[in-house]
Parts: sequence; structure tokens; C-alpha cells
Amino acid sequence: MRNALLTVILFISVLASCTEMYDDSQAWKDIDYIYKDLDQLQEQLDQLQVQVNALNQIINGGAITSITPLDNGGYQVSYKGSDNVEQSFVIATKDQMTTLPILSIQKVENIYYWTTTVAGKTEFLLDDNNNRIPITGKVPQIKVDAEGYWVVNGKRILDSNQNPIKAGGGTSTSLIRDVAVNDNGTASITLSNGETIQVSAFNLFNVQFKLNGTPVTGAVDVEEGTTSMKLTYEIVGTKSAQAILIVTRSNGLTATLNSTDKELSLSFPGDFDEGTVMLMLYDTENNVLVKPLYFAVPLGQEGGISTAADFVEFMEAVTSGGSLRKFRNTAGDVVLLNDIDMSGYPLTTGAGEPVTTNTTTANSNVVYTMGANTFNAVFDGQGHRIYNITATYDVADDNKAHGLFNALGAAGVIKNLTVAGTVTITGTAPQGAAIGGLVGYSEGTILACTNQLDIHFVGADANNVTVRIGGIAGVLSLGSIGDGTAANGSINEGDMTCGAIANAGSGANGAFHQAGIAGYMQGEGALISYAINKGNLSAPSGRGGGIAGTMNHGTIEFCVNNGTIQDDVDNVFASNSARYNIKRMGGLVGGSGANTYLVNSTNNGNVFSQNGCRTGGFIGHNGGYVQDCTNNGIILSDFLEVGSARHGAGWACGFSGGDEFVTGCIIGGKVGDYSLYKDNIEATPNATYGNAVCHGSFSPEKNNFSNNSDEFYDWNVVEETSLGEGVVLKHYSFTNINQNIYALEIDLTNPKVTFETVMANEIAPNPNANNNSNNGKNLRETLSETAERRRTEGRNIVAGINTGFFNSHDGFPRGMHIEEGEPVYVNNPDVRQALTNHRPGFTFFDDRTISFEFRYFTGILKVEGTDYEYFSINDTIVRQNGTHNYDANLYTHRFVKEPHPGINNPIGANALFIVGRNASPLKVNNGFMDATITQIIDGRTAAVEAPYVTGADEWVLQVTGAKATELAEKLEVGDPVQIMAELRIGDKTAPIKVHNSSMYRYLYNGVYTAPSANVAEVIDPTTNLGITEDKSKMIIFCVDGRTAANRGLNFYEAYRVAKKMGLHDVIRFDGGGSTTMWAYSNGTGKVVNTVSDSNGERSCMNYLHVRVLE
Repeated sequence: MRNALLTVILFISVLASCTEMYDDSQAWKDIDYIYKDLDQLQEQLDQLQVQVNALNQIINGGAITSITPLDNGGYQVSYKGSDNVEQSFVIATKDQMTTLPILSIQKVENIYYWTTTVAGKTEFLLDDNNNRIPITGKVPQIKVDAEGYWVVNGKRILDSNQNPIKAGGGTSTSLIRDVAVNDNGTASITLSNGETIQVSAFNLFNVQFKLNGTPVTGAVDVEEGTTSMKLTYEIVGTKSAQAILIVTRSNGLTATLNSTDKELSLSFPGDFDEGTVMLMLYDTENNVLVKPLYFAVPLGQEGGISTAADFVEFMEAVTSGGSLRKFRNTAGDVVLLNDIDMSGYPLTTGAGEPVTTNTTTANSNVVYTMGANTFNAVFDGQGHRIYNITATYDVADDNKAHGLFNALGAAGVIKNLTVAGTVTITGTAPQGAAIGGLVGYSEGTILACTNQLDIHFVGADANNVTVRIGGIAGVLSLGSIGDGTAANGSINEGDMTCGAIANAGSGANGAFHQAGIAGYMQGEGALISYAINKGNLSAPSGRGGGIAGTMNHGTIEFCVNNGTIQDDVDNVFASNSARYNIKRMGGLVGGSGANTYLVNSTNNGNVFSQNGCRTGGFIGHNGGYVQDCTNNGIILSDFLEVGSARHGAGWACGFSGGDEFVTGCIIGGKVGDYSLYKDNIEATPNATYGNAVCHGSFSPEKNNFSNNSDEFYDWNVVEETSLGEGVVLKHYSFTNINQNIYALEIDLTNPKVTFETVMANEIAPNPNANNNSNNGKNLRETLSETAERRRTEGRNIVAGINTGFFNSHDGFPRGMHIEEGEPVYVNNPDVRQALTNHRPGFTFFDDRTISFEFRYFTGILKVEGTDYEYFSINDTIVRQNGTHNYDANLYTHRFVKEPHPGINNPIGANALFIVGRNASPLKVNNGFMDATITQIIDGRTAAVEAPYVTGADEWVLQVTGAKATELAEKLEVGDPVQIMAELRIGDKTAPIKVHNSSMYRYLYNGVYTAPSANVAEVIDPTTNLGITEDKSKMIIFCVDGRTAANRGLNFYEAYRVAKKMGLHDVIRFDGGGSTTMWAYSNGTGKVVNTVSDSNGERSCMNYLHVRVLE
């Protein structure tokens, strides 16, 4: 945080100096004030965390033991936890409580929950599952992040406007305002927000000590040279007479209790520095209170470590519980005074008593217990190095944790230190062996440290016996490496190797864990922040990562891996048939547990799996949350599918459990098979959203991937086939989503390329009467059948697609169908105009021009110079119930009475029927054509059978209303008439070869024209046809969908595809289960896309063929 603030102020000074003379003295004063504020804030933060911890212990089986006024007006509150050991904290007076605290508690249904209060608004603190956190549960962890904002349990506290809250600025950092012991044996704790809670008070007995008549409330100062001291004491409380006081243990001094004179006599050795006396009060009813007393000689001069011999002496003093006074500065921190060369001082163990564990059973949960003499103070390297370290640790000894410090206690801090040299690990590993370059097992805090120790495991590790090795710490339990600021991040620059081991386990409790920073993370509050790994790692099995081998709990944030991570470089497990399953490996983390967080971190290193294991740029096997991370590394692992399980590489994870687990991450790096690219890694294909994970779930949309980004439309051309002169079929496969597109590229300048349209079975409207049960073949011809049939007729059909939409219930088409100028089908005006999406269509004129413009139909029968309009062709104007909505409709030979056995094409009989024959078949845009009336049937008043015609030059006009009356009076059989059918396309009425109705025109003159939102956002298979701006090329493309292998596209996405293909105008035909593309090559015709109907290729209404003239 200091560095960030300093940067801001210096930047301001630079800006000012560019324009005028600038006096920076005030800026430096400001910096001094900032440093002072930061120091005060940290003190307040520490005090708040102490109170939070105390409140949790008091509620969870503890009790208030005493309240002592202090000279400054505050109080020292003593309490015992469930372990009966008395501790204390200080609270301010009510007058000093000016604002609400950032943290408090609130009672709901007799349960107290943690809360946060911001700007007068109190909200419950929630866990990762959005449940309230009871005070009896997890203790909130409070800190200030790198930007100076309050953070509780790893999350910033937000105000009502969702803005983070700056620490300081009038926010009180006291949780407790007052504590009072009540007469009824309870105590009342009043919080700073006014909430009062009742807790237990232990007032049966206590002991009060005095030195020269002054109450002892904290550590007792011992003047240098003092050899003895006496404290008087008094046992107080309701059962003081029954209480027995004994000395249970003394460290660094001798303590003798005189119960007759009520005196505690103390003897100090000549080199006394500090010491502790533990006393216990108890009675015959099993009531217990443990009372610690602390004694120390105030530091009068600077101490420190300046030689290798000093450092060895320091390590021995820690291990034996001896005095560290000579190694401390006046602030009480152990310090290095200069760089230290450890040549000639080989190490076989670190500082501190051995660490023990709860188990020797393979693949079992390991609980570590630190020895009584564990380093639990501050070790400040002050930027110096301890180098030329040669350490050999035998993991078969009685110590389960090895490092320069075997263990680091919860209050311990190691900072500003660099260690360099070599560590060799020998012996047969026990379950839970923990080895760290700096610390074997850590519950404390490690800040701004660098490991340059190369660590080599040459010992033995049996199957499922877990070993945990890290460059900084072997096991990080509840503690932290870093504090949320970049300045205090730690670095590993050491390499790590592992010889031949027998352990083939890959689980949390049985694997060989290896990482640049921490081999194994556990405990809800465990944190690694702003760490960087530069070392190269390899171990043949287990779990490996640049930052953590396994993150079973906790958070990793703002970390970077630059090292190369590998597994079985020596082929130890080459003969193992399940080699792929013995390792989990990631650029940052090998494996993560539930509710863990990897945040804002980057992998720049390459990750290579010789085993073919699940390997990820971020995490090998992910069960937690990965947020806002970036991969730039090359991830290689051979893909293998074993049943339903897949093993191999992913730029994010080898495995990830759910779509919500990886979010906000940035694609990068390369991904491929190790065996293919190990000798030329730069040839590895770029990462795609399709290979983010090898197995499990991943949502591209939740990771900076949307249909607005160009990457969404990245594709490869899988296959390219020439179908004939001027026609090429291409198969596109998207690289970032599961999507395939099949496209016909057609050279419109080639005169041999032409188009034909065809109605199924050559008839209209050709209903199925299938009641919306379209799925596969259903009576009507499929696209394949029409193409094959026409090829047998001598037409060189090379490709085809489905076209017009049709009513799913009765099979009637929507729009129009013009074939070689013949009006095969023209919908009535209701459909043509009311269904606006059907107004445009695909028109191929006789002159080979193409249009997607709106179409307008006019039909005229001219009798004795008078025009009588008809409105549709082969549609059913008069329905079966006798009603009608237009008074004239034309039928041709395409409208047959029984298109399929048992299926009828009805013509309502309540009308006048005029049958005529042309001199030549009726065509659109061919002007008035001469015809002769051949039959008149009047069904207006009598029951008649509607006529059907069979000749291509015949037609039937069905007429009702006044128009029928007038024509019945004018016409007789044999009369000459004229008939015309005009289809205006835009403003053009030229002869038409092909016209097919579309569903939508969504790209027009280069502009995307979206349909309504409820339509535009639907993801479906689609059939599309478009042309380039110069109209020299047509591309017909079918989008597959509705399957696991094909997502489908919405309108905007299809538009982006069309633009990438260079199209200027595009229409869409029927889609969904109808989308089909057929192609003929190498003597065989087949459907080339994947149709989505489960029963296969669907029977549609009409189709478009591509023909190459021979």
C-alpha cells in the first residue's frame, strides 16, 4: 500500500515539474504523514482482529475472567478460551467510540451473526454460499488490501452504491465498547454499534499479582542484571477458598510458589532475556484457569545476526527455547545485520523443535502439531541474504517438517529475507512430510522473501504417502505468504526435482505435492498474495504448480508463474498403464478444493506433461473458483479418452467442475498434444475457447468471450471440395465454440452455373396433415430425393438446400414458389403482407441477375376488356367450412386432389369455377396470355364437385361474391379471355427463372437489420443465402445446431459470419430441423451437414438446387 501511495504522489510531482518550478518538500511531508497513518491503521487493524478472535473464543465455550481499568481510561479485559488459558485485550472508553465499527454482530432468532456496518447501514457478512456467518463459526479475517480498502474474508466491503470502503477516514476499529460482569454470574459485552450480548463470566476464582504493590497487567519488565524477584498474589472469587494454585511450567527462569506467604519467587539466570511462567488454578469440581505471566529484559541496545555462527546459534536457541535477546533489535525483532555466507556450516535440520503429525497411515488426513519451541516472533532479514546454504534433510527422522525454520507459529513473521543454496531431501518419507526452502510448516506470515534454494528430493516415497514441498513453505496452514500488497510478495527462483518414487497417488492426502511457493495450502484463511515463481519444477507424479501444489483451502491472488512445470521427465512411470491418472498439474496450481479462490493471477510458464495427465494453464484439477486470470504459457499433454473421462491439456484447466468455476479469465497461450509438439513447441496451435478445459465444464461467455468479439468467429476450413465448374463446397469448423458451417461458394460470373427450384413431388401445396410432427421423412420428398430424381432426369444437380417455410400443422407453404417462370404457388395477401418477415425472397431472373427485394403479386383475368383480379395461386381461398376471405383464386395442374394416399387437397365447392386453357403454360411477367374457357361449374347454389386440372396449360379460377355473379353472366364455354400473372420484385418485372420465399432478410445493402428481439436472440440451425456487393459471388451456408457438437447461431451471429464471408445481402430460409445441405461429388450425393431432427433428413415443402450445365 505504501508503494502505491508513494507512486501517486511522485507522479503528481512529475506532472508539476513539466510546467513550472516545483517545491517537493510538502510532498515529502505528506508521505511522512501517510506512513504514519498507515502504521496507525495497521495497529488499529491488529487490535480489531484480536477483538474478533477474542469474541469468537468467549462465545465458543470461553468466559470473561476479569476487567482491569487502565491509566489511559481504557480497560484490559481478560478471558479464557475453551483451552482454559487466560488471555487479554484492551478496549477504549465509550467517549473514544465516535463512529460505528466496520465489523459487528447482530442477533437473529437467538443466534448471533457477524455483520458489517457502512454509512449507517448494517448488512450480514455472508459466506461463499451466501449464508450468514454465525459468531460460533468461522472467525472473520480482516485486512486492508493493496489499494487501502477494507477486506473481510477476502472480499472488499462495499457501501450502498457498491463502492469499496477506504480504511481509516473516521471508521472505528474497535469492535467492543464495554464489558461488565453481572451479579448473576454472566458478563455483558457492549459492542460499538450498541448491541449487547450476554456471555459467561468465570468468577469462581482468579489470581491477582502485584509487584511492589502495583498490579501486574501485562509483561513484567526485568532490569538487566536482576537475579531474583518476588510477586505477591491474592486469590479472589466466589470460591477462592477452594482454589489451589500451582506452577505448571516455567521457561527461561525458575519460579517457586509460597502459598503460605502468598508469594511467587522468581530466579533469573545471568543471561536472562525473556521467560514465561504458567500457573494453574483449579478446584475439586474440575474448574480450571490457566494463568500465564511474561517476563522480559527491555532491550537497551541493538542486537542481531551477523555471521554464520550467529545464525546457527540462533537456530539452536529457537530449538532449545533459549534466549533470543542477542539477536533482537530494540523493537524486539530478530534481524540480520548483513549478508551471511553459510559455507562450512552444513545443515541437517532447521530452527525449532520437531513437528509431529496425527497419522502414519497412507492417504489419510494429516494434522500437524508444532513443538513448544517454535519460532513465533518477527525475523527481519532487512533485505539481506543467507547464501551458500547446503542442507540435507532426512525425512525419516522424527521431524515431519523441514526447512530453514522447521515451523512458523501463528504470531511468527519472516520478512525481507533471501535464502540461496541447495537442499537435498533423503530418507523414506512418512505420511505428511513437509519441506520448504524457508519454512517446513507455517501458520504464520511470510513477507517479501525470496527462495533461491534448489530443492532435490532423492528419497523414497511409497504409494499414496503424501509429501509436500514448496520453495517458500512446504505446508501453509491458515497463515499467509504476502499481505495483499505487491511490496510484500515473495519469490521463488529455485528449481525443484524429484527422483524415482513409487507414489502413484494424485489425491490431496496421498500425492507428492510440489510447488514454487507452497506445496500444500490448508485452512480457510490461508493466503498467497503477489507471489512469483521463476523456478522450474518436475516430479513424476502427484500434484504440481508454480504457486501451489494443492490449494485445499484459501486464496491465491495476484500471483505469477514464469517457470516451466513438468511431470515425468525421466519416464519413471512409463510402464504404468494408467500413467495419465497419476498427476494433476497446472501453471499456477496442481489441484484445488471446493470454495478455494485463484484470483487475478497469470501463468507465463510452459506446462508439459509426459504422463498425459490433466494439465492446465491455471489449475490441473479445479474444484474451486478461478477468477480474472490469464494464461500465456504453452500447455502440452496428450489427449486420451478413457470411457467418459478425458485427460489432456486445457489453457485454463485440465479439469474444472462447473461453468461458474472459471470466470472473467483471458484466453492465451497454446494448447496441444505433448507427443506432437514437444520438439517444436512454438508450432503448438493457439489456445481456443474450445480447449479451455480438457474435461468438465467451461463457459466462454463467462470468460470475456461473447458474440461481439472477433474470436467468436475464428474457424478452420476442415474440407474444401470442388463440386463442378464454379461451385465449391467448404466445411468450416469454429475453433472457440462447438459449431460447424457448410458453405457453397458459387461463381455467378460463370454462365454454366444456374439455379433450379423444386416443389416436393412437384405438387403444391402438398400437405402432410401431420399436426406439427415434423421429424425426418414424412410422405413428401426430401431434398436428397428431389436432387437424385432430377439427376436421373439428366440434370447435373451438384448441390441443394431447403428453402421456404411451411405451416408445421398442415404443410401449407408460406410465400411464393416460381419455377422456370411458372407460378407454382402464390400465397394469399394475408400471408404475403401480414407476415412481414416473408415479404422478401430470393429471385434469379432470366438475365442472371439476383434480387432480395420485396415482391408484389398481381393476377388479372381480362374478359371483354374488363380486368378481374385474382389474389393467389394454388392457395385455398374458400375453406372447407365454406367461408372465404378473397373472392378469386387460381388453381393449376400442380394442385392435385390426392397428393398422397389418404391425404386430400381440398377446394371449397361454394364458388363459381371457371376452367381455361392457355395457348402456352402460364408464366409470370410474360404479359397477358391468350386463353379459352373450357368449362364453367357453378357451385354457388348447388352442391358440385370442384374441378382439378392436369395439363400444364390449364387453370381453374375459383370465384365468389359479386365478381362471380358478373363473370357468370359474361362467360360461356369457348369464350376467349386473357390471363396475366405479374410478380414485381422491387421495381423490376423482368422474366423470372427462380423465386423462393425467405423467412428473413437480415443483411441488406451491407446493413444488419435485426428482426424482433424474441426472434433475433434464438439460437438455431439456419439456412442462409447471400451475395457479395459486386454480385459476382453467391454463398449459401447452412449452420448446424441443436446438438452437442453444434451450438447453432442467432441472427446477429449469422450476420457476423456473413460479413466475414464478404457478403453484402443475405436472406434466411427455413431453419431448425429443416436446415439441410446436399452435395454431389466423386459420383455420390449425400447430405453434408448434420441435420438436427432425431429421425434424420426432414421432408420439407420446397428446395433450391444448384446446377452446372454440361
